[in-house]
Amino acid sequence: MKRVLSADSSELLNMTRKELKQAIKASEGRVVIAEVIGATPPLYPEVTNAELASAFGADLLLLNGCDIFHPAVYGLPDEKKIRSSRSDS
Repeated sequence: MKRVLSADSSELLNMTRKELKQAIKASEGRVVIAEVIGATPPLYPEVTNAELASAFGADLLLLNGCDIFHPAVYGLPDEKKIRSSRSDS
């Protein structure tokens, strides 16, 4: 069984709930989880709060208040703007 800090992203995605809990316990308290509310404005412009938490060392992100049917994350660029800027290049 791997610790969270030793696992790569594909291994984390394939873990069951029980395996993830065991991996966190095996890390002996060295796992940082950050709670992020996507429906609030970002602390720093052009960067989501989740990206900011990750940059400061969060190993896991807890998305609080995330509506999976109508997702909204402030700080993410608008998809239509991205498409139009790519076609202009």
